[in-house]
Amino acid sequence: MTDTPGHLFVTHGDLTKMCADDVVVPCDEELWITGAFEGMLHCEVDHDENRGWVKPRGSTPPPGFARHDRSPFLLEGTDSPRVWLFNSAIPTGMLDGEALTWLQSGLSALFSTIQKFGHHPIHGRQRRLITIPLVGVGAGGFTQIRGETIRGILGTLSRCAARQGHSDIALVTWRRSDYAAVQKSRPAFYPPTGSAGEEHVERLARLTRSGQLVVFMGAGVSRSAGLPDWKELLERLAAKTSWAGNKEMRESVLALPPEDAAQVLSQSLTSEGLQELIVEMLRHRTRFGLSHSLLASMRLPEAVTTNYDDLYEIACERPHDGQLRVLPRQGLDSHRSWLLKLHGDIAKPDTIILTRSQYFAFDTDSAPLASVVQAGMVTRQMLFVGYSVSDLNFIRLAYQVRALFKKFQLDDGIGTVITLAEKPADQALWEDSLNYVAVPGNTSEAARNVEILLDCIAHRACDEAPYLLDKRYEGVLDEDERLLSGVLKKLAASVKGDGPSARAVHRLLRELGHRPLDDGSHPVP
Repeated sequence: MTDTPGHLFVTHGDLTKMCADDVVVPCDEELWITGAFEGMLHCEVDHDENRGWVKPRGSTPPPGFARHDRSPFLLEGTDSPRVWLFNSAIPTGMLDGEALTWLQSGLSALFSTIQKFGHHPIHGRQRRLITIPLVGVGAGGFTQIRGETIRGILGTLSRCAARQGHSDIALVTWRRSDYAAVQKSRPAFYPPTGSAGEEHVERLARLTRSGQLVVFMGAGVSRSAGLPDWKELLERLAAKTSWAGNKEMRESVLALPPEDAAQVLSQSLTSEGLQELIVEMLRHRTRFGLSHSLLASMRLPEAVTTNYDDLYEIACERPHDGQLRVLPRQGLDSHRSWLLKLHGDIAKPDTIILTRSQYFAFDTDSAPLASVVQAGMVTRQMLFVGYSVSDLNFIRLAYQVRALFKKFQLDDGIGTVITLAEKPADQALWEDSLNYVAVPGNTSEAARNVEILLDCIAHRACDEAPYLLDKRYEGVLDEDERLLSGVLKKLAASVKGDGPSARAVHRLLRELGHRPLDDGSHPVP
């Protein structure tokens, strides 16, 4: 653990499917938990069928768990992540103001306790990651003062994370309206790249807001979820060959370019065997990483990856309402966001591309996919994350686009590459087409700084306001927003008829959280 402050991340997603060292699960004073968290308990449970809640069988809360010293409860037998039960249900008879203070003091005690249980971060991350939902706003009793609760929780978590040497914290919201309200309420923070990267962050946030940014993900994105990079993948495959015990042969093969090393491996395993082994190595990983979650939270309409795994798709389930299409496996829907898996998909092992011969076949077998990528280069701006821009297929596609730009004297460029180190040679090679943003630090520190950079872009890019007309969120509104909310509610009351204009206005009002039957106080889907 370093002596620098931790960082508070904010994402939109399913906390139960996210990689973390420690996870906070809200419960009541008797350890009853909403059924959504049952899969994280890894123990026998009792069921309350009427409420749909569960409780660890045989567990009793520690002294003070209900109201006083707020001692958190570490669920035995949990690891990676360790599960901490936290009482966030308002005690009977406690008023809202007192309850919010009670919740905040409990959170401070919770993180102080977790911090004392030190252990090495999983998957080589520079420091531990603690994930926590927006506690109390569901069954905890704080839902009608959601805005005040968000501000209180955000302030407490920010202070905890800002302590020297503290673990990182990820606040994972389930509802989009909560995510937007939290992002709106966060104080401004600067990217780890310093002032040199400020211009890039603003530009990327602006492109995200306008729907003009396409993310291109490489193996580095999935490293935060414990998946191997290309070098490690080839080493694991080499261990499965008939000559695995021959050190000289193994080192000689692994010294080849990755595509050629894979070609030699395929001759020992057969191409089909190679693909099946890759699927076997990857499919047991079902928890997405922080980078996946940050990118998914941006709700980008288009994404491309050379990764075979399905972790980005899992991370997108909540932010994209389960509507993300995976190309080419699923058909394109013009009303849905999509992810193009350029080099194959573990859902279809025979599509996986790794060997030199498979790369050559890409030109003829996957030309339509290549054209989609090139269309993104021409009509959008690309953000490359966890990707070295050394893939042979990509280089060929990019060179063709660059030649087109030069022919018509265009200087738009292709996009921006986030790297873990300065790469002056690559920058010189692509100076007219790609912007390079290098994050500081050694490998593990730089990888964490990439996550902070993505969090900064996501924070500045979020301009949604589904909380504006929802009565529960009044506590996050500033004075200008309160005035605007009042004007829009009067407008909502005056809209008559069911013509195109009226329907368009109603759509806008719904996007801002208005619900006609109850003046916006019902939960926002």
